[in-house]
This record gives sequence, structure tokens and C-alpha cells, in this order.
Amino acid sequence: MKILSKEPCEQIWRIYSYLIVLTLLLGLQAFFHPGNTPDYRIVVISLQLIVIVTGSLCFQPLYLEIPQRFKILVILWLAWGWICVATSAYPIVSCLRQMEWTVLTIFIIQLTIILQRYPSLGKRVFWIIIGGFFLVCGDIVIFLSILPNLSGFNLATDIPHFTNIRHFGAYAAIVCVLLAVGSIQLSASKLQKGHLPFLLSSIAWSILFWNGSRTGLLAASISTFYLTPYLKSIKERISYITLACATIFIGLCLSFCSPTNNASMGWDSVLARNAREGLDAISSGRITLWHFAIKCLTSPKELIVGIGPDVFRIKAFQAHIPFVQPHNMIIQSVLEWGVPGAIMFGGILLTILWHGWQCMSTRKSVFSSYQVAGYGGGISILIMGLFDGAMYHSLQLTMLGACTAMMLVSPNNNHFKR
Repeated sequence: MKILSKEPCEQIWRIYSYLIVLTLLLGLQAFFHPGNTPDYRIVVISLQLIVIVTGSLCFQPLYLEIPQRFKILVILWLAWGWICVATSAYPIVSCLRQMEWTVLTIFIIQLTIILQRYPSLGKRVFWIIIGGFFLVCGDIVIFLSILPNLSGFNLATDIPHFTNIRHFGAYAAIVCVLLAVGSIQLSASKLQKGHLPFLLSSIAWSILFWNGSRTGLLAASISTFYLTPYLKSIKERISYITLACATIFIGLCLSFCSPTNNASMGWDSVLARNAREGLDAISSGRITLWHFAIKCLTSPKELIVGIGPDVFRIKAFQAHIPFVQPHNMIIQSVLEWGVPGAIMFGGILLTILWHGWQCMSTRKSVFSSYQVAGYGGGISILIMGLFDGAMYHSLQLTMLGACTAMMLVSPNNNHFKR
């Protein structure tokens, strides 16, 4: 607030106007419509366009200095995606999906520029995401508390705001990692700043354990401890690991107090599914799903341009398979854009991760530990993308966009050039 107060009054109003529309996208998106249906994609694309237009009107000029090779790679990937739309057997379906990727890319670039110009907004973006998650949690608690008969309600498939409780678990996993900022701040002896995120992190972990999402638990755990090297001294690292373990343990204990009426929920469900016989059974049918997805590539042409963005949904429906995406971002990328498109997409992700790690290693980041948490959030989404639909569902993609923007912001304007 002190930084914003130094801006002219007119500029402050522009900043807060942008934050309001950004809250609709990053904080309240789950309240607009549940699931991953085409009409929900249209809603999310519309929200992103509103944010982009508002940002363009409020902040001029908008320009980001990035390496020429990276810029060319992004343009080539987007252009290749539209070529894949043109060659798709279902161009209307593919067009909507590719439009989502294109608008998301523009949103990421614009948010990066704005955060670079006004570093203090990074903290606000962070708390918009956290606040939105706990608003959803509060609404679900109220909904469940007024149900006349909880035993007759299927928590796994009928929970508000989501078509499946696993999507709620993915949301919780991202928030768990973002809130690792509390443990980072506490371990760095910033006691006055870290208590609230630390407490909220325990609650988020309890929701994740209650949800029973194994992929979410794996991604959140790896990403949380992946941030350890950011703390330079051995004492800070030990303190961070201790605090992180404490939040996870508290979350596990709290999860046993939550109601479960479905065999796929809770920590006991996680242990039971891991004890199944056979890799396909342990993976809940993912091996079979991946085999089917690979078989959708039936010709050399489809290896080059894929079957088209979001066409797998139709292929799965025709084969009576109850999944809309292959639960693996590598296979999904090849299906949507072919091998060349998947390679370009992978190159973009690796470049962003490398840049984010360089920014963190300088310890001069404009966001300090908040940017580090954003980096961890991005890592968690990528890990979930290997086993779930994190690169397919609009809510996770939007969270990835916000985390990516945090990673792309440099401690100084010339850092990314190098």
C-alpha cells in the first residue's frame, strides 16, 4: 500500500480497476460455472479478455523485453497450433481450445509487464488467488452444513463448483505450495509476516488430504520441498523443512475431522489405492487410457499436426471412455499439436522455468519469497500435468498463467535479456 500511495491518484485508480477485474479471473473463477465444458471455456476466455482489455486501457505503453529467440518460439508455437486447428477433423472444437491457449498467452505477457512495472502488485495477485480458494472452501462448508442428509450426497461428483472433487484437490495443491511462503518467511525470521500463511497452509493441506488426490499430494509435497535451495543457510533450510513438515502433519490430523462418504476420499483411500495389484489398477486406469490416447495417432500426418486441439474428447466419447483428456500433458501436447508442436511447447516451459530459477537464485527478486512461491506453484501444476488434466482444465491453466507471470518478472529489466 505504501508503494501504491506514491503513485498519482489517477494511476492508483487504474491499478485498482485492474485488480478488480483480475479478481474475477484469479479469485472468483470457480463461482461462475463448474467443470470443463465448452461453455465454461467461453466464460474463462471472456474473463481473460476483459482483464486484457482493462490492462491495455489502464497501462500504456505495454512492452516486454524478452530474448528474440524466445519470442520467435512462442509465435511459432501459437501459429503451429492454428495450423493444427485448420487440419483438424473438428475445427470448431479445436478452434475454441486453441483460442483458450492464445488468449492465455496474451494474458500472461500482459500480467508480466504490469508486475514488472508495479512489483507491489505481485503480493496482491498472490492474495487474490489465496482468498479466492478460501472463499470457495467457505461456500462448500456452508453448502454441506445445510444439507439435510449428507450420507445421501455424493461428495466425489456433486460437490459445488467442480464436476469432480479431484479438481478441487488440484486447486488445493496449488494453494498449498503458494502458501509455503509462510514457512519461507518464518524460517527467515520474518515472524510478523509468516504466521497467517503458515496457518492457512495447514488448512489447505487438510483439504488436500481430505480430498484424497494422490497426484495433488505428490505435486504439493515435491514442490514444497523443491523450494528449499532458495534458503541459503543450513539453519534456514532446516527450519523451513521442519515448518513444512509441521504444516503437512497438522493438515493430515485436521483431515480426519472432515466428513467423507465416498471410498475415493481421505487418507485411507490413498493408502488403499496404492495397495492395489497391478500398475494399471494402482494408476486408476491411466495406463490403459494412455495406450488408447497413443493409438489415436493413426497416421504420419497426425504425428506432425496431431489430431487437433480437444479432439481427444470426441475420440474418447466415441469409444465410451469416461475421460475428456489423456491425463498426461506430454501425450496431450502431441495429440493436440503433433510432435513439432509438443517440442516447441516443452521448450517454452523449460525456458520459463530456467528464467524463474535464475531470478530466484539472485535473491534480488521484486517479489522476494512470493515469487519463489509462485515458482513452486508452477512446478506443482507441471507435476500434476504428468498424471492429471492440469494442462487441460481452465482453472488450473489460469493459475499456471499467474504463476508463470510471477516467474517471468525479473529483479531488473535487463535480467531476462541476458
